Amino acid sequence: MTEFLTKNRGGIYALANVAFLLAVALASAVHGDTGVNVFYMCLLFALCSGPLLLLDCLNGRYILLAILMAFFFLFFGMLSFIDLVFDVPASIPGGDMTEAQWGILCGGASLWIGYLVGARLPAAKLARSADVDWPRKTILFVGAALWIVGSITTVYLQVYIFQQKTIAATQHGLAELSAGMTFLIMLANLLAPLGTLILSYGYARSRTLWWLGVILFVLAGQIAIAFVTDIRGLALMPVAMVIVALTLTSNRVPVTWIVASIIGAGVIFPVLSAYRVVVSGQHGLSRAQAAANLGKVVDMVLAYRDKLSQSPHEGGTSREGGQTLFQRASLEANVERAFERTGVDVPFQDGHTLIEIPLAFIPRLVWPDKPGVPTGQLFNHEFFPGGSPDTYISPSSLGELYWNFGWPGMLIGLTLIGALLGFVGRKCDLSDQVSVTRVLVLLATVYYLCWGFEGAMDVSYVSWMRSLAAIGLFHQLFARRIPAPAATGVATSARSESKALVPMTPAIARFPNVMR
Repeated sequence: MTEFLTKNRGGIYALANVAFLLAVALASAVHGDTGVNVFYMCLLFALCSGPLLLLDCLNGRYILLAILMAFFFLFFGMLSFIDLVFDVPASIPGGDMTEAQWGILCGGASLWIGYLVGARLPAAKLARSADVDWPRKTILFVGAALWIVGSITTVYLQVYIFQQKTIAATQHGLAELSAGMTFLIMLANLLAPLGTLILSYGYARSRTLWWLGVILFVLAGQIAIAFVTDIRGLALMPVAMVIVALTLTSNRVPVTWIVASIIGAGVIFPVLSAYRVVVSGQHGLSRAQAAANLGKVVDMVLAYRDKLSQSPHEGGTSREGGQTLFQRASLEANVERAFERTGVDVPFQDGHTLIEIPLAFIPRLVWPDKPGVPTGQLFNHEFFPGGSPDTYISPSSLGELYWNFGWPGMLIGLTLIGALLGFVGRKCDLSDQVSVTRVLVLLATVYYLCWGFEGAMDVSYVSWMRSLAAIGLFHQLFARRIPAPAATGVATSARSESKALVPMTPAIARFPNVMR
């Protein structure tokens, strides 16, 4: 894979863009004008597929850029492409290029520039005197313990403390807890994602049937938790982490997992959407009431899902109000609203939403009355008046930066974000050496900063920094010296295919302590 990418990356980039242009041209010729801005969509694809020109392997320093830009296209272009191909009236009207579309393109270019700078920043040479890794049993026990404790806490918090997705329910739930208990529950709530990351690495490293059973159990558990808590992202996150972990450790694309996840998402996501409509909307049940009558709730959701499958698909929206996966992921309409109204009838925030990032490190145990309104709710209140005040509308990092500081803040902020990701990619280059710590840092970065690009920045960056602190602590607690074999016969080239596959053979793998 490494040699193939290095020799053919220019051709791969050209082929991908030609194939995309042909698909767009064919769909336009067959369906006519559906209202999609084809010019914007093609420019965005060319920008987001650009990392193909840099990749020399799938676990090198530029893989984070490739993952980030893939999400960037998902957030800002994929829905328009789906609308065009399937002859659906454009969810986002086309026509001339809007300011927001130019902003998206310039923002993506800023991420590119920042990443290239960050990837070339000097990093201290890592000492190779101590070869360390977590023992296999430790990976399993620590990952499983964190996932179990975090999952139980998530269910308890979302079902029995925050019984509904409302500001009043959240405030009431927190008021019922002491400051110390609130701190402990919120801390434990962060453990499930970290446990999932560790287990994903364990499966990717071992690839045994037993580990496959473990990871499938986790995936099934996350789907159940997403159903009960009405948080759909909890079902999507684990499988994405497994795919990324497999790619990073093996330097190969796990095609089987990708195909299975697409099929699974097509089946599961509508069910989770139906749960939200039926339970919270039509029947007005709290999460605790739904959990207490889970059997009846499942029957109602499945019946509603069957009803949707028999209903006509009209107007470019999901049947009877349910959202498709791509509609849920699309952020272009939100960014359009931010560009149209900020500075006109909605004031600039001037950093107000970003101040939540340093305040997040002051626990309520110390400051029980710490102020703060979730950015997603504030964005909804400012840009979508008249709707439910308890709805979270994702601004995206791009939209939030523009909402705070306009064009200058957006371009500078996205350049800095790109530089941060580039430095992480440089520091944790797995084509050089693979370790639990490096893989976990990359997985946490993908989860919180690449996937999390769609959400509020305070949530994404605070969770990312807390995860890195936990990864560093666990590394110091559990990493152990791994004796090197007398002879391995492994090629010394850092970019060779054989070197990329060494971590899959634990007996000959060598792991540096990336935290030192």
